[in-house]
Amino acid sequence: MLSNQRKGSNASIPLGLLFPLIFILCFSFVMQSKNIFAQQERRTIRIGIFQNRPFNFVDKQNIAHGIFPDLVYEIAKRENWKVIFVLDSWSGCLRRLEAGNIDLMISVVYSKERDKIFDFSKETVVTAWGQIYARDESKINSILDLKDKNVAIMDRDINAKHFMELCDKFNVKCNFIKTNILEDVSKLIISKEVDAGVINNINGPFLLRSYEIHPTPIIFSPIKSLFAVPEGNNHDLIIAIDSHLSKWKMDNNSIYYEILNKWYGEIEKEYLIPYKLIATIIIMAVGISLFLFIWMRLLKSQVHARTGELEESEERYRTLIEASPTSIMAIQNGNIIFTNPAGAAMIGFSDPQDVVGLSGLEIVAPSSRELAIERLKKLEEGKSNPPVEIELIRQDGNTILVESTSVPMRFQGKSGGLIMSQDITERKRAEETLAQRERYYRTLIFSLHEDILVIDRDYRITDINSSAMQTLGMKREELIGRHCYEVSHGLDAPCHEQGEQCGLRTVFDTGEFCNLHHEHITTDGKKAQIDIMMSPMKDEDGNISHVVEAARDVTDLFQAQEARRESEERYRTILENMEEGFYEADLAGNFTFFNDALCKIIGISRDELMEMNNRDYMNPETAEEVYEAFNKVYTTEKSAQNLEWAMKRPDGTKKYVETSASLIKGSGDEPAGFRGIVRDVTERKHAEEEQKALKAQLQQAQKMEAIGTLAGGIAHDFNNILTAIRGFTEIALNYELPEETPARHSLGQVLTSCN
Repeated sequence: MLSNQRKGSNASIPLGLLFPLIFILCFSFVMQSKNIFAQQERRTIRIGIFQNRPFNFVDKQNIAHGIFPDLVYEIAKRENWKVIFVLDSWSGCLRRLEAGNIDLMISVVYSKERDKIFDFSKETVVTAWGQIYARDESKINSILDLKDKNVAIMDRDINAKHFMELCDKFNVKCNFIKTNILEDVSKLIISKEVDAGVINNINGPFLLRSYEIHPTPIIFSPIKSLFAVPEGNNHDLIIAIDSHLSKWKMDNNSIYYEILNKWYGEIEKEYLIPYKLIATIIIMAVGISLFLFIWMRLLKSQVHARTGELEESEERYRTLIEASPTSIMAIQNGNIIFTNPAGAAMIGFSDPQDVVGLSGLEIVAPSSRELAIERLKKLEEGKSNPPVEIELIRQDGNTILVESTSVPMRFQGKSGGLIMSQDITERKRAEETLAQRERYYRTLIFSLHEDILVIDRDYRITDINSSAMQTLGMKREELIGRHCYEVSHGLDAPCHEQGEQCGLRTVFDTGEFCNLHHEHITTDGKKAQIDIMMSPMKDEDGNISHVVEAARDVTDLFQAQEARRESEERYRTILENMEEGFYEADLAGNFTFFNDALCKIIGISRDELMEMNNRDYMNPETAEEVYEAFNKVYTTEKSAQNLEWAMKRPDGTKKYVETSASLIKGSGDEPAGFRGIVRDVTERKHAEEEQKALKAQLQQAQKMEAIGTLAGGIAHDFNNILTAIRGFTEIALNYELPEETPARHSLGQVLTSCN
């Protein structure tokens, strides 16, 4: 395990500088002691590293160096990471990454198989080409020369994989010997345990200085070296790395190009004709001179067969180059002396011969011409050029953006260079479009008042917006990488392990949206009611890698709803315990709500009454009367009181009710129904009727009494008169009147009437 602190030189210090240095060291120690707590907050990143100079390697002091480590150091400064390099073999690092024992691995080449278990950065760090290296005396010039040979390869190396596929295409059988590091490939070549080895055009020049091997003309398969993290984990590391690389690659004077030039500049000029090769040639020339006559005849017999093989080999190799989708151009003295069809098509020519003879700078846009001149100069000096983006001019005048790398080579005894390029115009446009969309959506998300968090499968926060940071009361760097259950609930394990509902787990398991209510703990220790909507985020393969969590604090709403619920419960209790009936009905007269007292008054069960209209239990005359009363409430919007009508219950009994009615209005202030109180006034009505009957009887008795009194008075007066009449009539009859006289008969009638 390696620290990211670089160690200094072991050279002696002049005595005059000793005391100032001691003072500086003491001062640094004091200052560093003050920053202990700040350093503890830095995020620790474990990075897998293997010996692969100049990409990445570890020196004898266990310090990491190379293109990738230097880039990591620069990014770590800006992201406040604490970097720990973990040394292992190439295949060992891959196993660690797959198992999740390291957070990040450097210098990994993308492949579909690896993409199933790893996530890769999008920005290419360097582009390399596979190349076959051999001993000076090997005379290996084409892939056909490797038939039945022993070839060393690094285990799980993508260059090795591509070369094995290339051998299959050419039907070349090789015996492949696997090693753990590229340096062992060189050792096997020198020890003659193998005839050749698969390295690449970047590592090779470094190995040339330590081992007597030389590059062959066999070059194949461009590859891109990237960063990788375990599938579905530490995606924020990739985002940060891509963000810095993208910015740096747009600036030719950035730290990215400084690092590339630093390590590419360490590559010495290629030994186009090494001195040992010259000595070998001289010895061979002497030997050939001595045995020239003997060999001449033998060679004559083999020339024809060998010539055919070489022509066949050249044809196959030419076919491979011409069929390559990558632009391959050879340049010498600043002019293009060869291009494959892909190279011609890239700059708008249909015939490669039309490109031959053009100046290399002629097809370079003015914006990239200074850079192109510098790279051509390095080729003339025998130095390779790292991958860089260059703008070219097509035949039709339009410009394209290409990613180009170049290596020095000799053509017909003269120095030149081989330039490999890929048109990345559409890719850059797509990247820019994606970047614009990302900026747009990120701005949109950061402007939302809802709290937005992106959480990975380890329940770690990988992104967060401003609203969420404000709600949680923490900065972005304090939240990224922390577990959501730790931040939101103050727990030390996922919610589902604590017996709580976990929407994240539901989304990861089902792939469906999830909405739930959680109780969170705020920074001041208070409980907050949170409404959360969770949505799945899928990777390029359609697998759910993250969940987007949109959270909203609904504490006020929750408290209002709780207060409303309590209020409704309180009023419901009042309604259910009151003797009067309470009702709510729609405009058509259908009941929508009522209490038990109303059911008791009407004599109908709750279930039956819920589906009834007022006309269902009233006679037509009463129903019409009720309609007119309620219609008046509807039109005037004034409440009505003491509306009385009679109704007949299902059991046949007659009930009298007294009703009030007021208008219910909807959210738009439009009439929506009626509500009111219903009282059973049957007993009161019966009492009133009895009272009315008794009053009528009393009145009749009083009338009869008055009539009796009147009749008595009249009778007395008549008796007085009749007494006189009867007296005088009796006196008249006492006179002796003859019986037959009419007068006697009339007086008898008067006397009878008086009695």
